[in-house]
Amino acid sequence: MCMNELVSDIFFSKKLKILVNNPTIMKLYCDYYNLSSSQVNQLLGLDLDFNFGDSHINGFVNRLFFTPSSNFSEVLLSKFSGVNAKFINRNHCNIPFLSIPKCAPMTLEQAIEDRMAYFKKLAENKELLLLWSGGIDSTLAFYSLNDADISFIVFCDENSQKEYPFLYDKIAGNEFKNVKMINYDRQNLLKYISNPNYAFVTGELGDQTLGSMITMNFSFAERQMKLSEGIEKNIFLHVYNKQNSVNEDIPIFTQEIIDFCTEGVSEVIENYSLDDTTVSEFLWAENFVYKYAIVYFRLLSQNFIPCGPQTNVHHFYSSEKFQQYSLTHYKENCYFENLNNYKDSFKKMIFRHNKDRDYLKNKIKVPSLKDANFYRT
Repeated sequence: MCMNELVSDIFFSKKLKILVNNPTIMKLYCDYYNLSSSQVNQLLGLDLDFNFGDSHINGFVNRLFFTPSSNFSEVLLSKFSGVNAKFINRNHCNIPFLSIPKCAPMTLEQAIEDRMAYFKKLAENKELLLLWSGGIDSTLAFYSLNDADISFIVFCDENSQKEYPFLYDKIAGNEFKNVKMINYDRQNLLKYISNPNYAFVTGELGDQTLGSMITMNFSFAERQMKLSEGIEKNIFLHVYNKQNSVNEDIPIFTQEIIDFCTEGVSEVIENYSLDDTTVSEFLWAENFVYKYAIVYFRLLSQNFIPCGPQTNVHHFYSSEKFQQYSLTHYKENCYFENLNNYKDSFKKMIFRHNKDRDYLKNKIKVPSLKDANFYRT
């Protein structure tokens, strides 16, 4: 990117103010555009040293992720993924919490145990608040925290109750000794967000760990097609037709998109090729490699800061070991016959805790975040 383009990119939106001092996000921005701190200082008239731990600017993340791309292939991929944002290949990202770790054997139990050690330590100095939607990802987070004997507050709303009334009633009935409940109130939320004695926990990145919700648009046979056959039969139009985003006569999942993604997905899928990789596996890899960073940061719009010195939110599935679990179990996680089998590994773990067979057998993944009051407002 030339300097003139960067100037336009930075100053195009009034949102690019100095919102929060955060060196981690600024470093990510500089790395993405291959900029030095002196170049950014020159543009902004600032005198900042862009190193971890120093005081910085946060608002650049809005331009880094949440603006349309001018790259045609990326525009098509954005429409296909339902995300109007830039994509970052995490294989080439040197930010520790975003980079993809080396593949290593890992079970779901081990990944959860590791994460519980993290949250136990965090809970020594902060009170935890779980943003619970009633969905599969945040429900597994709930039972894991409770099973680890960690005290925490459940932050929820009427949509949480609708999505999982069985657990909502138990929490409301004080059946968990270490768990309190707070029903959504905007002022309450702002109070806790700005209080450094509290830390929020989310179920974010659960989707990137287990697969891609886009696969739910396809039949089991289509999900298990080899990628070359799926492209030939143009099955990817299902997604576009559902979103009414393009003319159905235009073949959208083009060679340009395949080329755009190949470098990234080939590094996480064993023996990747169009003739060996299934549609479901490809969509997981695209989600895991390219969309992960977007999801990691998207709650910034609600003042949730996931990294740096002012961190106030911690994603349950954001860990090296959860990524290693994803890398070593993607084939089985991508192979599900019915929609109520999607995320079966998470649901089976939940069943171990609550013996709710109805949730295990019938719960279907829904986009919980967009219905959450804290996110909508």
